Amino acid sequence: MSDYLKIVKFFTFGSTGVFKKLKSPLIAIFGNNDGDRVHLKQFFSGIGEIYDDPYMGRINGKSITMTHKPEIVDSLASKYDVVLYGHTHERELKNEGGIVLNPGECCGYLTGKSTVALLDIRRMHAEITEL
Repeated sequence: MSDYLKIVKFFTFGSTGVFKKLKSPLIAIFGNNDGDRVHLKQFFSGIGEIYDDPYMGRINGKSITMTHKPEIVDSLASKYDVVLYGHTHERELKNEGGIVLNPGECCGYLTGKSTVALLDIRRMHAEITEL
């Protein structure tokens, strides 16, 4: 897999075509408000891969998982190098042996802060940036 990975929420993905222009793999998981999953899979076809929650895999030799269920994050953190999660719309970044990362929300609708996360998997470094 390449050095770069796009990870987005469908709300963000569906509102812009910018992700189609990037030259990197795209991996996504379903959340709790994604509606018509058949349509979303068709919409997503040719752009990236979409998985049921949780996604578990390896990227550049690191074990990584993504979930939309904050209640399982602590359990996953003991088993994976990187845990990416959503649902709460609240930013979180922990780096205590592994990375636990919630980028917050790109739209800023609930929190008033539009944020994205940058993750360098090779250096095991992450940061959350306000847009």
